Amino acid sequence: ALEPGSLLIDCTTSTPSLAQRVAAAAAGKGVLALDAPVSGGDVGAEAASLSIMCGGSDEAMGGSGYLLDLLGSRVLHMGPAGAGQHTKMCNQILAANNMLGVCESLRYASAAGLDADAVVR
Repeated sequence: ALEPGSLLIDCTTSTPSLAQRVAAAAAGKGVLALDAPVSGGDVGAEAASLSIMCGGSDEAMGGSGYLLDLLGSRVLHMGPAGAGQHTKMCNQILAANNMLGVCESLRYASAAGLDADAVVR
């Protein structure tokens, strides 16, 4: 169990509402909490170059600095509990749209009789 005054950092990708419930339950026990989902994959984790999107109080964010800096090259405080998860969703939407755009572009190139490899180069 965490002692009052401890800091809980949750790096999972979940829902903003779950992050808010976790923060509220932690606060009820005198524990600070951050929702801190990451982006960068296994390559970013191995290189300690993750982007970490944090939601939580200023106090919780202040207590996490050196630890999160060991894990990532970009640590952002996005707002209150749940804001890290909302930001991760924005990140996922952008990534999905980029993939869809590439697929549609290559499909169009193929339909137009273009060499898809040349289009990508």
